[in-house]
Amino acid sequence: MARIPYEQENVLSDVLSSAVAEFVASKDRFDVEGRAYIPGGWIDRIKRRVQGWTVPERGWTATFPSKFVELTIPFSDVLFSASKAQPMTIDCRMIVSGTFNNYTDDERSDMAVQQTMDRSDEYACREMLRNLFAPRSCQIGSLPLIVATEGKNRVALFKAHRRPMQTLVAATPYPDASDLTIHRSWPCRIYSLRYGQCRRVLPLPDAVLPILKAYGVRSSQSPMFSIQDYLDLRRARADLCNSQMGE
Repeated sequence: MARIPYEQENVLSDVLSSAVAEFVASKDRFDVEGRAYIPGGWIDRIKRRVQGWTVPERGWTATFPSKFVELTIPFSDVLFSASKAQPMTIDCRMIVSGTFNNYTDDERSDMAVQQTMDRSDEYACREMLRNLFAPRSCQIGSLPLIVATEGKNRVALFKAHRRPMQTLVAATPYPDASDLTIHRSWPCRIYSLRYGQCRRVLPLPDAVLPILKAYGVRSSQSPMFSIQDYLDLRRARADLCNSQMGE
């Protein structure tokens, strides 16, 4: 089956794609900062606790890409369906990934990295769906946002070499922009997203609001009061921190 082209040189030509690329970069920074974090004095500890940030008990590796997307972009559903999967070539800046493996010097050599990327691309076809090495991803609705579900570590190699990645992509549903509404509650000025009768907080609004606005989601002009939003925000951020990848 012919691959669906995804032109890297043009992928950031619109506001939505640029917002998605920044969202993906924010996830990578989130993990780098989490791994590098060293607890400070009691003021720093209290501030982070009030904001909802925690230190995972088993240490910080990398937040699961699926959990990161589902928690930060409400109403998204990261689920790979083999029957819907199609081979695509994707700009790696559009792929949410997670890296936790510590590679040996031999595995990090230029030749080994090139071989890993070449092999990964070769396995990105429907004939290899049953192979565990085949890279798998899902796309959130019509957004140019791809979430790696298999081959999560490998994506970092493609990003480091600025090389488009071939992967099997399955589309997942996401609500139309007209069915969503952005809210902001006081006194804590917390952003949330409403879909129907359900409303969920945005734990990383700076990374997500540009996507929602570029997608066409409208903002409510009516102020609302909610202490529950603060409690939900702390819970969502704690879930983010505790959703770490492992061996």
